[in-house]
Amino acid sequence: MWSLETIVAMNSEAATRTKGKPPARLTRAAVEAVPSFPFPYLGDGCKAVDETHERLETLFCDISGYGRDGEPALSHEELRAKLLELCDQHGAVFGAIESRGQFQAHIAIWREGSTDPSSE
Repeated sequence: MWSLETIVAMNSEAATRTKGKPPARLTRAAVEAVPSFPFPYLGDGCKAVDETHERLETLFCDISGYGRDGEPALSHEELRAKLLELCDQHGAVFGAIESRGQFQAHIAIWREGSTDPSSE
């Protein structure tokens, strides 16, 4: 098992490595075609995306492939279903891993567009 310090260090390193990198753009077709996790690991870099995109949700997901439906972390199939639902509601959405442990991850999901009301 990874310690909390290891996980925090990994998130910090990811933020440094991926600074300025965009989240993955996901359309319904892309979600249906992808076998598992197409998400870049942005770590704390997700905060920068929050400034330019509207965060819809942060999903807690199993990344090991062994998760089952009904557990606290979404299984791969539950994640796929949720992403398809979000694509149906919002069109293309964007996603990136914000934090991860050994077996689960928090995946931030955005739609394009600023959350700043003055930009409308």
